[in-house]
Amino acid sequence: MKELTDRLAKDSSLRVQLMSYASDAEKNVSRSRRLSLERAVAVRKLLMDNGVDSTRIEVRALGDQNAGGAPDRVDIVISSRR
Repeated sequence: MKELTDRLAKDSSLRVQLMSYASDAEKNVSRSRRLSLERAVAVRKLLMDNGVDSTRIEVRALGDQNAGGAPDRVDIVISSRR
């Protein structure tokens, strides 16, 4: 996390997109979406606690819309706004 926050501190044009996924044993779409949102918000808070401005963070709670990879995760996508 320190490496990421240091990189963001050095370049104010960088933005972060948090793409969060969650599975639910009962295949409840609402519950998986809510859990993925909670995960993304927790990562967002961690980034903000480490100095990243909230306006540079976008949260996407995708629930069980997993196209591959681990079903329970948060992907961090960094992009530049120049």
